Amino acid sequence: PVYPSSRKTYNPYTGETNFSNNEHNGIDLSNSGNNKIYLNNFINNRENVHPEISGNFWNSTEPLTYQYKNTTFTSYMGNFWSDYKGPDADGDGLGDTSYVIDSDEDSHPLMSRFENYSDICAKVWH
Repeated sequence: PVYPSSRKTYNPYTGETNFSNNEHNGIDLSNSGNNKIYLNNFINNRENVHPEISGNFWNSTEPLTYQYKNTTFTSYMGNFWSDYKGPDADGDGLGDTSYVIDSDEDSHPLMSRFENYSDICAKVWH
């Protein structure tokens, strides 16, 4: 597992990481806040997240343009959670209901591992 709490971190970004098959927590965020944690895989952990402090961002803070199953979409993007069972009615690769993490939530959970989304980039406004 990852323990940003050991450094009392605030505002870091964690992405494109596999948190899998941990006997305890996939990620421990004790004493850590304002973390931006998205485009990660949380797979088969006893407890995916030990947040202790709420106020972390579980999806991108701006819309991202991406390809999923050969179609281009633009939306906020979260994380893949192997125990998420929500629907994806419009087929954009994002769950239609939030994944709840104690007092936080991932409002845009990925329906598939982050590796299955391509050409991810922030929307540039001119």
